[in-house]
Amino acid sequence: MSHDWPRGIYHFGDVDGLLRRKRFFAQEIEDGTLGSAPTEELLYHLKPDYWFAAHLHVKFAAIVDHEVITMFHKLASECCNINVINKQELKAQINCKNVTNVP
Repeated sequence: MSHDWPRGIYHFGDVDGLLRRKRFFAQEIEDGTLGSAPTEELLYHLKPDYWFAAHLHVKFAAIVDHEVITMFHKLASECCNINVINKQELKAQINCKNVTNVP
């Protein structure tokens, strides 16, 4: 539980629905500044089953698949370029050099 949302959490929920309710979040989402960097780090480090935060005063559900996030971090460390197409579904175009073991 935290006061602030983890930064980037909107990638894992209904961002369009969120923006219908809180239009003024659009610029912060575009800039990547909506939410807290320290709570984002805690989310990815602790990998909790549940996380509750209330600071932005709107109901917003998100599902973070920590196994998929771990795979993306592994690929990012092995690849020179990952271009995320749809963060909600975590689809990506991956341009790798010298990678022999891509799942």
